[in-house]
Amino acid sequence: MASEAQIRANRAYEKRHPEATAYKRARNMAMRFVNPVGKLSAAVATIDTESRKQDLEELQDRVTAALAALDAEEKQPGK
Repeated sequence: MASEAQIRANRAYEKRHPEATAYKRARNMAMRFVNPVGKLSAAVATIDTESRKQDLEELQDRVTAALAALDAEEKQPGK
């Protein structure tokens, strides 16, 4: 269990670094979508396999495109 001081420090960090906090939340949501646990796992169990597969394939396509964009950006001269 986190102490009140730890909670206050965490909230203060989140206020000072909203971009990092937003990125971390988005990353965590994506990870939970791919590998659901707890209540989310029970919710995913109610979705038919074909729909889940299509969602994961769409996510895979987007990740592949994002990685390609990052690779292209790294290869640009002057970076």
